[in-house]
Amino acid sequence: MSLEILNNYLKRINWEYSAPKPDLATLTLLQKQHTHHIPFENLNPFLGILVKLDSDSLQRKFLQDHRGGYCFEHSLFFKQILEIIGFKVKGVMGRVWRDNIIVEIPENPRTHMILVVDIDNTLFHVDVGFGGLVPTQPLLLKPDSIQKTTHEDYKFIQDKYEFTLSALVEDQWRVLYTFNLAAQYFSDFEMANWFTATHQKSLFTNHLIVVRRYSDGHYALKDNRLTTYAFNKDPERKYFVLSTEIKEVLQDIFDLPLYNLPGLNEKLTQIIHQEHHKA
Repeated sequence: MSLEILNNYLKRINWEYSAPKPDLATLTLLQKQHTHHIPFENLNPFLGILVKLDSDSLQRKFLQDHRGGYCFEHSLFFKQILEIIGFKVKGVMGRVWRDNIIVEIPENPRTHMILVVDIDNTLFHVDVGFGGLVPTQPLLLKPDSIQKTTHEDYKFIQDKYEFTLSALVEDQWRVLYTFNLAAQYFSDFEMANWFTATHQKSLFTNHLIVVRRYSDGHYALKDNRLTTYAFNKDPERKYFVLSTEIKEVLQDIFDLPLYNLPGLNEKLTQIIHQEHHKA
């Protein structure tokens, strides 16, 4: 069964390389392919549909239904794939920071899942579920060193037990999240997932967010606004006034099937009206 899951996953990410092995070269290719072929999306919590994290549900969603997901779904499923291949990996929890500001007493809880992979006693940070600024390759867990990727540059700052990850965006370092290396367990992720998927203050219950990387940038849909980010170009933004336009984008740009999504038309119409009244 594990081999079947792995083979189906490799087909999903358009794997055209040699058989995967538990080494850095394989991990780098897996992360690139995953972030390019499986979108970050929150259709389920946005529509009030239960977000399930058990292995069978994740396999069905990613491999059979051809869907994406948000951080807990992506990271737990990717962790399972890495373990099938033979990687030593654990999940940890991060706290996302908004507006590039870290405060002493944060209002937001730790609700972001990250993977830490041990390759020959060297630790790598692996994140496949952080939307538009998701790293497209493993990052050496080494502070105060700028690490270049095929997309943004990243760096870690360490303060005692906490790491802070920042990305270089338009010549400015933007703080993404802080985390530590304390191992978290499935029950911890379930608790954080429940808040993220159901709480009225959660970003993901209030807004539609879909992101996919591509070789020269990434696409980001937030509610009725599609932004195309491309290297060495200004972002291009397009606003939609019809729910059918948003559905076309979900299907054509993000390659998402739209069946078994009750209430989608109504929610899309609702966010269009909300954005119209803000304008």
